[in-house]
Amino acid sequence: MTPRIPNRTARRLFMQRHLLSHSPTGRQTKDDLLDVINRLGFVQVDSIQTVERAHHMILFARNQTYLKKHLADLVEKDRHLFENWTHDASIIPSRFFSYWAAAFMLRRSKVWDPSPQVAQPKALSWLVQASQPSTTRAATKPCSHA
Repeated sequence: MTPRIPNRTARRLFMQRHLLSHSPTGRQTKDDLLDVINRLGFVQVDSIQTVERAHHMILFARNQTYLKKHLADLVEKDRHLFENWTHDASIIPSRFFSYWAAAFMLRRSKVWDPSPQVAQPKALSWLVQASQPSTTRAATKPCSHA
């Protein structure tokens, strides 16, 4: 049986999980910004600017004292974040690199197909066939299963 929760509870959980349930004010440091991105998992980079680029709007919505310089420093100077392709260009916490390394390798090896029904089985098949420990070092070796 599928568990059911009231709509009000579902909305509250959604808002909390996306860090939108508290007042977006108060001074935000670089470390606070890094914590927000770590908790979100990644922030999609959007190159289209109507009012502002989407990733800046996403981060500003979570704290209205957000500074673009802090994001630039975390990526370019401190290297706590990095840019790569998830399903779109994204800014990802560096501590999550090992989780993404196999997907990055598969994409480079032409085995990658971004649709979930194809990508997940191919990724699992590649990891099993490779018989390698799932480490960053193993995932960055050239793939012979393409």
